[in-house]
Amino acid sequence: MLPPALSRRFIVFIAVLSCIKLGLVSGLRIWGITDASYDDAHFVKLAINIIQGKWLGPYDGLTLAKGPVYSFFIALNHQLGTPLLVLEHLIYITAGVVLLVALAKHIKNAYALGAFFVFYLLNPAASILRVLREALYQSETTLVFAGLIGLWGAQRLHNRIGWAVLMGAGLALAWLTREEGPWMLPAILFVFAASAYRTLKERQPRRALLREGAVLALPFAILFASLQTISYVNRTCYGIYTYNEFKHRSFLEAYGALTRVKPAVWKPHVPMQEEVRKRVYAVSPAFRKLEPSLEAPGFWRGYSYDIYPDAQSDITGAWFIWALRDAVQAAGYYTAAPKAIEYYKRLTDEVNSACEDGRLQCGPWRATLVPSMQSYYLQELPGTFKTALLFFLKFQGSMLTKSFGGKDGIRLFEAVTHNKLYPLEIKGYTKDNEISGWAFVPGEAPVQIRLFPLEMNTTLTLERLPGEDVVKFFNDGSALHSRFRIKASCSVPCKLQYLDASARLLAEAPLGELPLQLATHDESLKIHIDSAAFIEATAAFSGIGKTEQFSIRMLTETRELFGKLMPVLAIVAFVWLLVSAILPKKKESWATQILCMALLLGILTSLAILSMIHITSFPALYYPSYMAPLYPLLFAFIALSMGSRR
Repeated sequence: MLPPALSRRFIVFIAVLSCIKLGLVSGLRIWGITDASYDDAHFVKLAINIIQGKWLGPYDGLTLAKGPVYSFFIALNHQLGTPLLVLEHLIYITAGVVLLVALAKHIKNAYALGAFFVFYLLNPAASILRVLREALYQSETTLVFAGLIGLWGAQRLHNRIGWAVLMGAGLALAWLTREEGPWMLPAILFVFAASAYRTLKERQPRRALLREGAVLALPFAILFASLQTISYVNRTCYGIYTYNEFKHRSFLEAYGALTRVKPAVWKPHVPMQEEVRKRVYAVSPAFRKLEPSLEAPGFWRGYSYDIYPDAQSDITGAWFIWALRDAVQAAGYYTAAPKAIEYYKRLTDEVNSACEDGRLQCGPWRATLVPSMQSYYLQELPGTFKTALLFFLKFQGSMLTKSFGGKDGIRLFEAVTHNKLYPLEIKGYTKDNEISGWAFVPGEAPVQIRLFPLEMNTTLTLERLPGEDVVKFFNDGSALHSRFRIKASCSVPCKLQYLDASARLLAEAPLGELPLQLATHDESLKIHIDSAAFIEATAAFSGIGKTEQFSIRMLTETRELFGKLMPVLAIVAFVWLLVSAILPKKKESWATQILCMALLLGILTSLAILSMIHITSFPALYYPSYMAPLYPLLFAFIALSMGSRR
């Protein structure tokens, strides 16, 4: 319960803040990528099939590639007739209220409790503004941790069961929305271990111990039952028992067999190099069927080169997984799930047999999407993790105000989501810049160039040019891809940033003013701007109403404010947690410290996973929505550490 003396005022307080939040959201539209067939358009497509009573629709390589919950949510929203952004934020607010109730058991200071809810509601990272599952996922994970906190603090059996059921429901929904649910497990198991220790220390009778074990097992039982239910329905509809094909053994073993083949020279970010593919084509008739698709110029290869120019003709990171599945579909194996399973088994057997008899040089047997561990990854991890932590605490990232795709796609999205989309073209506060020069770090991969903030109405056209003259001048071959020509435009003030392969900021320059003011953050960077000029400048936010402009500016300014405030509050809360751990302990203090450590463990585990993905597969740190589920945990940690009973 909320503090009794403030219960009524808290209810009014919550209601007023929630109305303000919904008022801001109602003034925004969705940034629709209507041709994003692997993301936005995929979820809308599945939702249409669900609305029509066809489960997830006809089977192909994408049908079971992602969790179904978000598409079911879109379908539910369509039936309710609610704008998608409004319903997403209503659920976000509801999850926040549940978390608030869970925290109230441990927080004495009413101002700390109120501050938590202010931070939670005004959290700018909660406004994803795309048809993406992260918008729902952040609420689901909030419910998981609300259940965990409530379960830890509850005393009566029926209350503990209620929190356990809530936690299990949140776990099931989250697990069936995105694939990286395991990041929550260390925090959950930490609290469960502390709960078991507390029960044993109190020397309760055997019956009480069994009851405690049953309560702690309940969330996982709900999760297991939910996964099996979806798997059973998929077997009935498609002939494959799985809730997500990326988890199915046939695909994991096939991918593991392909990526266990050793390359002549290892390259970061490339799971299967071109020369490896050619060797596997020679020994595997099944894999040879994919050659026309895998070796043809296409989206994944071009996208890989844009992000990792040193990959050259290879398909990098997680994009190779999608390219592989696209190739299997093009070869005709995704007409039915049993046919795809049989193909993957045949591919696995052929490649593993070649590994065993020595026709291919291979590493150990694998059945996982996780890349083989390399010393390079461990060397890059500390710096990348530091970047991820700073990126997270500073709320880096922003919002978009422009849609992509055709007009028909926009009409379809609006009909399904009941939400207006931004038009395809919006002329905003832009000063289009044309910049040329060169940049490199001796002995390292080509420097990455981007616009910041991310996820906003920005356009960056990057052309890599030969840098033989730079190579000759510095006598350094790593300068070969150092020259660049850029055309960039921003609808709000932004910066051009230069980063290394681990996303560490090397230099940046604000756009919109000449001469270009370049600030260098790493002395190892060799950089020179040959020319910088304006192409054109256009008026501010034409095509967007004043109310919408106000909402956009409010979210942008709130993000800037949080980016300055949260690092300070997080450090103070962490220091206070350390101090309180040294001071004489009360029972309440120990209980709160367990929760604080669990929340920190959840945040750090997720950031560590994102850092490894960034190093090994694709630039995950460039996608701020991946960090959205962590901000409610951060707010709860600050409130618990600084406002709990001591």
